[in-house]
Amino acid sequence: MDTSGVPRVYFSDKTGALIELAPESGLGNTTNLPGKVRTDSSSIVSYLANGSEPRVYYIAADGTVHELSRTNGSWTDHALGGNETRRRSQICCIPSGNHAIIYYIDSKMVTNELLFSNGSWSNTGWV
Repeated sequence: MDTSGVPRVYFSDKTGALIELAPESGLGNTTNLPGKVRTDSSSIVSYLANGSEPRVYYIAADGTVHELSRTNGSWTDHALGGNETRRRSQICCIPSGNHAIIYYIDSKMVTNELLFSNGSWSNTGWV
């Protein structure tokens, strides 16, 4: 839910397309977002940066972690780097101020932490 009280739900369809569901004038409105999730196993997590700017994290079709960010009404898709995720890996997002810390399991069964610091994302290694 953003600061105006608007609830938002993010999900993927069977083709891996990312979708946002949010009410518009009291009705449900869907928006197709950039990016494609890995259809066999991707979880989707989100939070609000600055209380009003949605950030959506997911595992892309190529097995890498991505961030969708919306600023001034426009969506942008960013690959965050790090190691390729393990098949059927889940993703966890922990808000930390105006940024998030992302955790996932890589292809070698190691827990990875992606951290935003000094204007860029870095993989701090295993936890």
